[in-house]
Amino acid sequence: MDQSTTAQSFKTKFQGGGYFLPSIADIFFIAIFLTLCLQTNNQLLVDGDTAYHIRVGQHIIETHSIPKADIYSLHEPKPDWIAHEWLSEVIMAVAHRAYGINGVVVLYAFVITLSVYWLFKFLRCFSTNIIFISLVMLLTLAASQIHWLARPHVFSLLLTVIWYAILEFYQRDARNNLWCLPLLMLLWVNLHGGYQTGLILNITFLIGNVLHCTIFGDSQQVIHKKKALDISLITLMCLFATFINPNGYHILLFPFTLMQEKFIIDRISEFISPNFHSMMYVPFELTILFFFVILFLSTKKLETIDLGLVLVFLHLALFSRRYIPLFSLIVAPVLLKHMFSWRYLSENKIYRFINRKAAGLGEIDKSAKGFLWPALAMAVILIGISQNVISYKFDSSKKPLDAIHFINQEKIDGNMFNSDEFGDFLVFYAFPRYRVFIDGRLDMYGSELFEEYIDIVSFKPGWENLLAKYEITWIFYPSDSEFSRFLKINKEWVLIYSDEVASIFLKNIADNQALIHKYSKTQQVETAIPPDTAVSKHPNDGVPWT
Repeated sequence: MDQSTTAQSFKTKFQGGGYFLPSIADIFFIAIFLTLCLQTNNQLLVDGDTAYHIRVGQHIIETHSIPKADIYSLHEPKPDWIAHEWLSEVIMAVAHRAYGINGVVVLYAFVITLSVYWLFKFLRCFSTNIIFISLVMLLTLAASQIHWLARPHVFSLLLTVIWYAILEFYQRDARNNLWCLPLLMLLWVNLHGGYQTGLILNITFLIGNVLHCTIFGDSQQVIHKKKALDISLITLMCLFATFINPNGYHILLFPFTLMQEKFIIDRISEFISPNFHSMMYVPFELTILFFFVILFLSTKKLETIDLGLVLVFLHLALFSRRYIPLFSLIVAPVLLKHMFSWRYLSENKIYRFINRKAAGLGEIDKSAKGFLWPALAMAVILIGISQNVISYKFDSSKKPLDAIHFINQEKIDGNMFNSDEFGDFLVFYAFPRYRVFIDGRLDMYGSELFEEYIDIVSFKPGWENLLAKYEITWIFYPSDSEFSRFLKINKEWVLIYSDEVASIFLKNIADNQALIHKYSKTQQVETAIPPDTAVSKHPNDGVPWT
């Protein structure tokens, strides 16, 4: 039975039942969405930045203003603050107001899943081979999931897929939807600082067309010239759109200002280069190797624009692990373009067998109209949340929730020194009573303050003078750290609380004697606090609208 006959038999068999049949894209949507929503320890909440983003969104809604200077720290004068993710934070606050932490998790699970869904639809335009498309999708998902978090950068993943598709369709099929890009940029620049990805894509497509109509002497010079002019005009419009934000032109300078903060960039895990000794980067490594193997076997010439895209985003991914998901999204269509032009591929029996099966699956996929399946999956999760069958919260075995409950209960006075992640949760659960020393907004604090922070926790000469400079009278820091272990044997500091996550030390001064006498060094304070009281359930997970 030949390929066309097989495909026709599949089509005949499933014709009429398509409305009850989910497409392959729907299956990816359902699988990813349910996986993200039904994890026991939800990976979307492993980062503390989620907490302060919600709090910032609440502040914007309550005050009807976007902060231009810091409002959460003890530092004076207040550092300037470019709230470049303000719209994402407002959306997070709205989701939190409706469903608590549950709403935030479902929001980002949906955005991630929608990115996956549209990526599959995008790849479907390059090939009819469902099996190969699915394999590329699985590799892409495995590589990109390392940065799936309930944070604003997830919006950039979705917008990158849409932006890339618009440019690619214009370049390949002359489908001119470029007019959408300035509108998308207006949204993107207010959602997340990753808006620059759109500009990078535009510039790469522009340079590729310019090279074709100048240096390479392409036979389609007129077409490439027109495309170069169109993309140039749209890029200028996108550039103007970036100015429409609360920070004006400063938002354009922000990425360059951040990259100058080398002391910060070199010490923050998501900014450093991937460590290939870690198993978590194996899918990324395999993606790179797979790309070069396919390129070597392919008889098709790598297009100039594709080469530029791969080089630019591979450089970014090797420079900083946070760009690995973007590289994975960008390289996926390039892989598919070359997977079907291998030498001797048409003579391979395994390939012919896979192609026959893929043809049948392709016909089934075309007839599938069960678009309600993704909606059903979302409805199941939302009903589960509303009935308290499904619930999410920050993991108190890894986050300082019990310690913050203790802090709020005891109303500790004075200036506090804390770790950056603990600062995120203090902003969420303990503001406005407590002001943090530092939190996840390291770009706002700058290298000078962050260097002082590192000097303190590393016991550099003069560390005690730095604490005195900021009039620190108590310290809130991870228990499993050299700094906490050192403070336990330092007579100037008294341990009043300690659990597996966090420890609290008071400076041995007169103002702290009441609490020092109340809690001895050996008291296991955490056993006196019922675990269930550390974090209340919705509404708002114990966080009032101030």
